[in-house]
Amino acid sequence: MKLNSITSGSLINSMTLMGSMLCSSAIQAAVPPAYGSNLLNQQSSVATNVAPMNSWTPGWVLVDAFAKAQDWVPMPCDFSSWGTGPALDLDSNRWIRSLQNEQCAYTSVFSNQAGHYPGGTYVMLFEGEGMFITGPSDNETVYYPGMEVETTGNGLKRITFDVNRQTQDENGISFLLLSQQQDYIRNVRLITPGGVCGRSPTELNRLKQCQTPRGGTGQCALDEQCYDYEQVYYDRFTDPVSEMDNKVVFHPEYSQHYQQYSAIRYMKWSRVEDNPVVSWSDRVTPQEAMFTRDDRGFPYEYMIAMSNLLNADGYFNIPVMADTHYIEQYGAMVNSLLQDNLNAYIEYGNEFFNAATPLPWGHALAQANLPTSGIPATDSDFTKVAKWSSGQAAVVLNQWRAQFGQNSDRVTRVIAGFNPIPSYTQTAVEFENTYASVDALAMSGYIGPDRRWVDDQSRFDTLTLDEVFEEITDGRHLQSGASLADLNQVYTQANALASTHELSLMLYEAGQHIVSIGAPATTVSTMIQANRDQRMGTAYTSNFTNFRNAGGTLIFNFLVEDLWNENGTFGMLEYQDDGPSLSPKYQAVSDFITNNPCWWTGCN
Repeated sequence: MKLNSITSGSLINSMTLMGSMLCSSAIQAAVPPAYGSNLLNQQSSVATNVAPMNSWTPGWVLVDAFAKAQDWVPMPCDFSSWGTGPALDLDSNRWIRSLQNEQCAYTSVFSNQAGHYPGGTYVMLFEGEGMFITGPSDNETVYYPGMEVETTGNGLKRITFDVNRQTQDENGISFLLLSQQQDYIRNVRLITPGGVCGRSPTELNRLKQCQTPRGGTGQCALDEQCYDYEQVYYDRFTDPVSEMDNKVVFHPEYSQHYQQYSAIRYMKWSRVEDNPVVSWSDRVTPQEAMFTRDDRGFPYEYMIAMSNLLNADGYFNIPVMADTHYIEQYGAMVNSLLQDNLNAYIEYGNEFFNAATPLPWGHALAQANLPTSGIPATDSDFTKVAKWSSGQAAVVLNQWRAQFGQNSDRVTRVIAGFNPIPSYTQTAVEFENTYASVDALAMSGYIGPDRRWVDDQSRFDTLTLDEVFEEITDGRHLQSGASLADLNQVYTQANALASTHELSLMLYEAGQHIVSIGAPATTVSTMIQANRDQRMGTAYTSNFTNFRNAGGTLIFNFLVEDLWNENGTFGMLEYQDDGPSLSPKYQAVSDFITNNPCWWTGCN
């Protein structure tokens, strides 16, 4: 409105209103963040992937650790063999209903982590009757039908056992089921030692751990109390999903290492590399016995809850075989449960070009070879896969995004390119104008040679520590295609393609990719030593800086924690309890985040 058209009275009223609005805005701006909010990622230019969810992977992940246990292993009760005998009688949530004569069943959690999983007093809560032995190898506890044990207020049986950090072995915590009654053992909770700080049981800082009589580390401020996990954990069998944003789901030791990242990519939890699920009703739900047992992955509710806890955007991958109803329900769930201030990245499958993951590649190639696909039979297999997967992605991503309705701008649709073959990337982006149905092109940003893919494996096996870093710099020894110089060229080419079609350029995975499978033990040791070397941190910094300078935006690190061996050293940390300050990779990423707040339009 023009000033000269306002009467003096209305001018005063308008000025009063404007002053009130400005005052209100100032008050709103001054409102402190909610207690326990994560503020460490507000301008972060780096995101991260989660590691696979297995009983032996080093991330502690959950305060109710039983969901991280391996799948049931049937065996004779004389332990004469492993994984043999009749199939187990399981209910719909894969709890064992009955055992045959002389049949037992075994599972474990925190295996392969001697000395690196939580010590202290564990609480096991369960329903039903049967006989089992549980605990660490040096302190096993037996429960038998009718045994007098403590019962909780909500009717759960409660037993405890101690784990000595100094005497932990590679078996972790075992659970051997010897018999079942008609009211069978089920809904087992295994609550780790420790607690979180809070102002009340309903106002918790779920990222701040504290020591309780059962164990744990840390202490609370004067205006806080320490609440044992048993008091405030999320009970996946009885609590509504909405309580995941109020109660303690994730172990603070785990979630603290993810606080600096602006987004979390859940591909490994989704198991899209081998996830065969078609129907929404067949997905993994929070009530299932374990979340590690098969190729269906991890409940989506937990992925969303982790993003909400960390105030981090979520990057979700859609299983390749999912039908339309699955896709729509998945999108609707994320729209409903993901906090309104957070956004979602969405990708169909993962690395269709990667023949080492047969479901995406094999499915795409089979579909492309159908006469009805319209894809020429004379095309190369790579071209066929690029065409079919990108065409299908355009349909699937739009179906998923449609569930956000008027909030569809919260969704970034991602398609991945293939570093070694630029023509694959161009085909994936341009086939049938796929670029019009996506928002971002994502490449990988891996440095370091993978023995499986180099031409001269014997030369790989003789690399010295200095030569490893020379190879990372310019590929002079193996021409592995994974040097800083190689990646710089990839980034430049990819940005030119992305810019042509007004797409942002991201890295869906980035870090080092040194894999030593089949190499002598001395070579494996050299490659592990390289990951402890300060020069690896320098290489990370150079890689990320080169990507920024080439026009790139968000970088998804791979991974935070993962075991180091011949299969790779992808984790910045080898174990959950490693000190970040001792990892050159971890420090390099943290320093990059500090020194390079997000630089692209709309990132903050």
